[in-house]
Amino acid sequence: MDFDLSLYLVTDRPLSRGRDMHWIVEEAVRGGCTMVQLREKDCDTATFVALAQQLKETLRPYGIPLIINDRLDVALAVDADGVHIGQSDMPYPIARKLLGPDKIIGLSVENMDDLKAANQLDVDYIGISPIFGTATKTDTAAPFGLDGAQIATAQSVHPAVGIGGMNHRTAADVISRGVDGIAVVSDIVSADSPRQSSAELLQLVRDKQGSWCDNAWQVITPLFEQIKHHPFIMQMADGTLPQDTFKRYLEQDAIYLANYTKEMNMLASMVEEVEAREQIRIFVEDAMKAEKALNEALSMEIGHDNVQPMPLTTEYMNFTSLYIESGNLPMAIAALLPCIWIYNEVGKYLKSIEKDPANNFYHEWINCYTSPVMDEGVPVVQRLANKLASEGSIQLRAAMRHAFVRSTEMEILFWQQCL
Repeated sequence: MDFDLSLYLVTDRPLSRGRDMHWIVEEAVRGGCTMVQLREKDCDTATFVALAQQLKETLRPYGIPLIINDRLDVALAVDADGVHIGQSDMPYPIARKLLGPDKIIGLSVENMDDLKAANQLDVDYIGISPIFGTATKTDTAAPFGLDGAQIATAQSVHPAVGIGGMNHRTAADVISRGVDGIAVVSDIVSADSPRQSSAELLQLVRDKQGSWCDNAWQVITPLFEQIKHHPFIMQMADGTLPQDTFKRYLEQDAIYLANYTKEMNMLASMVEEVEAREQIRIFVEDAMKAEKALNEALSMEIGHDNVQPMPLTTEYMNFTSLYIESGNLPMAIAALLPCIWIYNEVGKYLKSIEKDPANNFYHEWINCYTSPVMDEGVPVVQRLANKLASEGSIQLRAAMRHAFVRSTEMEILFWQQCL
C-alpha cells in the first residue's frame, strides 16, 4: 500500500497529560497527520492489543495507516497496516515472512553501516534515528545531525523519515535536507491542541517539500558544492586548465555524448504525451548537436585521438543504459537528468566567476552549458520528471532520487578522471 511519511505521529501515553490517547490521535489526524505509530513500552500484551484494536477503528474512516512499534504479534493480532522495527528487534527477513508482502515495514538506521545494510532489503521506509537527541527516546546512537540526515537520505534507496527531536523548531530544516517526513511525539501528544499543532507542523513540512526535482536538488546540494570547488571547474573558470587535461575530457565527452544522445532519444520515444515527447526530441537534437559541433571544433584546435572510454565513462554509460533498457521511464529520466541539469547549473556558476572571458580559451564551452537551448530544454525534462514522480509511489520517488544522486556522483568522477 502507498503511504505518506510527511507527518508521522508516534504515540506516547505518559506524555499525553492524562488525556485519552484516541482523542489525541483523532485530533492529530484531523489536523493533518499522515501516519500513526502506536508505541507502548510498558503495558502488557492484552492492553497493547486492545489499544491497537481501538486505534485501528479510530483511523479507519480517515484511511490513515496504523503502524505498530516493535511488536509483530500485536500487528498480526489486529491486522495493522505494518510495523516499525529497530536494529535490535526481530530481523527484517523474519518480520517480512510473518507479515507478508503487502504490509508496511519501517526500519530504523542508526549509522551509515545500518543504512547500507537496509539498502539491500526491501523495507518500505527507513527511520533516520536519531537526527537530534531527544528526551522521549534515550536508548539511541549518536545523532546524525542535519548534515548526516542529508547524506543518509541521499544514499538511501528507500523513503526516509526523521526520528528524534522533530518539532516546530526543527521540521523545516530537516525537510530542507531532503528527508521525506518527520516522526513527531511530544509536539503533538503534549500539545494543548493536537489538531492545531499537527496542522502547523504539516504546513512547515509542505512548505519545504516542493516537487520531486526540488527534493532531488536538496539532497545533492553538498555534491554540487563539491562540483563548484572542483579543480577542473575552477581552472576552467580562470582559464588555467591545462589543455591536455581538456583534451582528455573532450575525448571522453565525445564518447559519452554519442551514447547520451541515443539514450535521450530512446527516452523520448517512451513518453506517451505527444507534446512532451516532441519537446524532448527537439531539445535533444538541438542541444546535443550544438555540443557535438563545439566538441569537434575544439578538438580540431587542440588535437584529438581515437581513444577507448575510461573506466568511469564506461561505468556511467552502463548505469544509465540499465534504466533505459529496462523501459522504466521514471527511473530512466532520473538517471539521465543530472547530465543536463548539473551542466546547466555549472555553466551559470562558471559565468558568474569566469575571469577575463574575452581571453579565456574555455569561454565558448562555458557558454554552451548556458545556451538558450539548455536554459529552455532542461525545465522540459524536469517537468516530466515531476509529473512521473507525482504519479508514482513514495518508494518510486525515493528510487528515482537515488538514481539521480548516483548519476550526480558520476558527473563529479567524470571530471576527476580527466585530471
